[in-house]
Amino acid sequence: MIPSAGLKEYWYPALPARDVGSKRPASLKIADEELVFFRDKNDEVQALWDYCPHRGVYLSWGQCFFKGFLTCPYHGATFDGDGECAEFLTEGPDSKMVGAFRAKKYPTITLKGMVFVWMGEGEPVDPKEDIPQEMFEGKETAVFESIRYWDCNWMVALENTHDSHNAFFVHRNAIRVMFSARGDMGGRPRTPLGYRSRLINNKMAMTEFDNGAVGNYYADQNGGEDALQDVPSPGGRQLALVQLAVVLGLVLPAAGPLTQVSHKDDPQPAADAARR
Repeated sequence: MIPSAGLKEYWYPALPARDVGSKRPASLKIADEELVFFRDKNDEVQALWDYCPHRGVYLSWGQCFFKGFLTCPYHGATFDGDGECAEFLTEGPDSKMVGAFRAKKYPTITLKGMVFVWMGEGEPVDPKEDIPQEMFEGKETAVFESIRYWDCNWMVALENTHDSHNAFFVHRNAIRVMFSARGDMGGRPRTPLGYRSRLINNKMAMTEFDNGAVGNYYADQNGGEDALQDVPSPGGRQLALVQLAVVLGLVLPAAGPLTQVSHKDDPQPAADAARR
């Protein structure tokens, strides 16, 4: 049974390193655990549990008054990149709190500008076991991140993403799906089992996006006839052309009332009218 908060004992992508400044920490919740990120004396991004071990205040509410250290906003407990209490500002330089406790540390590694964090209780495994190999390649490989926030549990998002058919029914009136023949433009592979996956190090499944293999499933099975191509789309192809023109900023001349053209009708006249 997969826990709703996510799997532990894995390296997770956390946030771009550029999002962690030198004066203010950044916070993030991963696998139901609150984390705070800040830069140490070597300007490397470090992660601690976002609760001060002194009184439980959020460390992310604090500041980095001194380079490489994060200070709690409540009593001034100040921690280094390893989580050690290096200063206790409200008690001065002779405070006995220094070295008496430490904040929980989460191992991190920064690769190509992305901070990864080990979400486990034991010693972290080699990052190459969990992190895609492209992140370890040289400057010849560029990596660009994209971040979206979905207001739902991660398992709902994962299940929906890997669903093999819903995009072509629920989103059948979307431009990219309407102009997609077999899932090669914005849709998902229409096979009985959805995407194909391959195992990495016998530990992690990676989705294959080879539309030549999965996108042609029904074409191969039915002699080129797409089984779901007959699902009607409100407004038809002609309406889709108008929608596409609006997106591209084109101005269509008046060509009479729009008529609904089903997928089985010949869309060429509507396309010719749009071009005129």
